[in-house]
Amino acid sequence: MTTTVWASAVQHTTSAQFQAWGSELSSRLQSVGLSKTSDTGQINWGTVAIPAANTVAGYEVYAFNDTLQSTAPIYIKILYGSATSATIPALWAIVGTATDGAGNMIGNVQTAQLSWIYSHAIGSSTYYYPSYICYNASAGFLGIAWKLGLSGAPAPTVPGGFLAICRTVNTSGQTTGDGAAVYVVGAGNNWATQNIGQVNLSFLGLGAVYNSVAGQMNSGTVTGNVSSSLVGTSIQLYKHYTITPAVENLNQVLTHLAGELGTGTTFNAAPVGTQSYTYVALGPYVCTFGAGGGAAPCCAMLWQ
Repeated sequence: MTTTVWASAVQHTTSAQFQAWGSELSSRLQSVGLSKTSDTGQINWGTVAIPAANTVAGYEVYAFNDTLQSTAPIYIKILYGSATSATIPALWAIVGTATDGAGNMIGNVQTAQLSWIYSHAIGSSTYYYPSYICYNASAGFLGIAWKLGLSGAPAPTVPGGFLAICRTVNTSGQTTGDGAAVYVVGAGNNWATQNIGQVNLSFLGLGAVYNSVAGQMNSGTVTGNVSSSLVGTSIQLYKHYTITPAVENLNQVLTHLAGELGTGTTFNAAPVGTQSYTYVALGPYVCTFGAGGGAAPCCAMLWQ
C-alpha cells in the first residue's frame, strides 16, 4: 500500500491522548512502506509522557527505500511534542542524507518545521479531521498532509500541517539522484500566515537553499493575477521546479486554484514526460503554492 487516508479526532491534554495521535501517525507512516530505521533512542509510544509547551518529547527516523537510496540517500527525522501551549500538538521534521545511528542527522542536512508553530488551539476535540499520506518509492516521493483544518472550527480557509519530499526527475519523468525538494507548510490561523518554505538537498556536491516568504510558495508559480484557470471546462494545473543547484523538474506536486478542485478530489495528469499519474487535491487547507493568482493557489500531491 502506497497511500493511506483516514479521519479522526485529536486531543492533546494528557499523555494518553498524546500517545494516541502520535502512535496513529507513526503506524500510518509505516503502513505506506516507509522504512523505520534502527537508530537508538526512538520514541516509545507506550510510555512517553506529554511534554510541556515548546518541547519535543521524542522522535522517529525513517528512510527512503528506493533504488536511489544507496547513492542519494534520504532520511527523515520526525519530532513529536507540544507547541506554544501544552495543549497544542506539534510536529517538526529534519531531512538529511545520513544518521549517526543515534537519531542525529548528519551529512547534507536541512531543517524544516512541520505543523503547529502558532498559538492556536485545536478547533474541535470531537471533529474527525482528514489526513493523507503517500509514499511512492518508484516516484521518489513522500507526502504527509496531517489533520487538515486542525487549528480551525474547521473552516475552508484554515490550513493543515504538510510535509513533502520530492526527488528530482528528468525530462521523461524518471527520478534522478541529483537532489530533492523539501516542502513544509505550518498551520496558522489562515493561509496567509502559514509558515511556507522549500529547502533543497543536493547530491551533486553543490548546495542551494530556497526559502519563500510566508504566503508565497514560488516553486509552482501561477502566472498572472487570475481567479480562474478554466479553458472551456478544463481546469489548468501548474508545474513545480526546484534548484539543486540547477533548475530541475518535479512531478510529485502540482498547483491548482482554490475552488476548482475540492479537498480529496483525485485526478490524473502527466506534468513531466508522457506518463500519467494520479494526484489528490488538498484544496484550501494547503495553500498558497504559487506567487500571483487572484484565487489562492493550492497544492495537489501524488496519490498512487
